[in-house]
Amino acid sequence: NGNGGGWTLSSNSLTVAGDVTMTLGTFSLNSLNLTTSGNWTNNGGTFTPTTGTVTMSGTSKTISGYNPTTFYNLTLNGTTTASVNTTVSITLTLGAKLTLSSGAILDVGTTSSNGTISGASSSNYIVAYDNGTTTGKLRQYVNSNTAYSFPIGDNNYYVPVTWTLSSNSGVYRDWE
Repeated sequence: NGNGGGWTLSSNSLTVAGDVTMTLGTFSLNSLNLTTSGNWTNNGGTFTPTTGTVTMSGTSKTISGYNPTTFYNLTLNGTTTASVNTTVSITLTLGAKLTLSSGAILDVGTTSSNGTISGASSSNYIVAYDNGTTTGKLRQYVNSNTAYSFPIGDNNYYVPVTWTLSSNSGVYRDWE
């Protein structure tokens, strides 16, 4: 936990044995990587991922806080719940289920770069709808004419959706 000021990784990646909580100031990965075994909370301040990867490992984690967080690459190695709007600019790697809480939006990609979701399987997917209740929204940006797979399902079933963009670019598809 840092309280104000500027924090920048300078020459080595960082491993945090616990939670990452931002309340003030700035924190930059400076194209390096951060691994945490705890939760990610952004209650203020600015996180700058540059081209680094944040890896959340452990059994049960949350991405939360008052401020949305943008990750460049995000790897989830355990069951995770996102309760705040979250953006993954390039690649989201799933290592377990990711549940989107009510009202949370997960953006993968940007209007100028394809979003990629990797690691999806019958046990690693995104739960955005369960038991007749919308829990959150997955929004993947696509910028080239190709097939895209959305690794979604409910709490019990993996039901991926594949669709092909045949024209246009810089669009996104919401799944909820």
